[in-house]
Amino acid sequence: MTRPAASSSIAARRPLPSIAALGRARALLLDTAARDRSGPLAAGLAHFESWESLAALAETPWLSPGRRPSAVALRTVRHRLRLLGSAPSTFAAAAVQGDAEPVHLRGICAALPGGGPGPELWRRELATERELATEDGGRWMVEAGGDFTLGDESGATALILAAGGRLVNAARVCAGDQVSVFGFTDEAPQPAGLAQSPHGRGGLTLALRSGSELPLLVCLIRRYDRGDDAPRQ
Repeated sequence: MTRPAASSSIAARRPLPSIAALGRARALLLDTAARDRSGPLAAGLAHFESWESLAALAETPWLSPGRRPSAVALRTVRHRLRLLGSAPSTFAAAAVQGDAEPVHLRGICAALPGGGPGPELWRRELATERELATEDGGRWMVEAGGDFTLGDESGATALILAAGGRLVNAARVCAGDQVSVFGFTDEAPQPAGLAQSPHGRGGLTLALRSGSELPLLVCLIRRYDRGDDAPRQ
């Protein structure tokens, strides 16, 4: 499926999951850790370093097997957690994999050519109903971001389509950060001024996007032991 040429953005506002949903997600992660203490299942848990990270996915099919999960549903969630702990795919392999399953790409993110001022590409923060001028009560997760590019060491480039996506483990992502992105492969019109992707054809470039059920995930690769952001030059 080819995406339209216009860039997309995300401006999402979601109520935080219920305590019960967070409890179910936490129980699943604890069970996962007990089953695979050093393999890809356990490695996938490294993305959930805080309750905010857990809240980003607690009620999505990435992590939620339902209120009364079946054995099949639990196996499906564990399979998805293995992907979160897997080694990244090469851009070339991702381009020919197809879109039946999400893939993991890792690289340095950059703004689209002609993008807005400042290095920030994506932001996630908590807000109350008073701050949002709503009457719904409770606390909300607010995200804002836009399409960006991901480049690897070989010079290959992929377009990351922000619509429907979620920032999992950081308050913000800026140009120059190294990130892991989990999403479905696609082809999209190559933005003007973007270096030619070796995996595109006919003006198209490799892209990663959200699926109908699974949102695209962006995870910051932390370079420091504490805090969301590394010092910038």
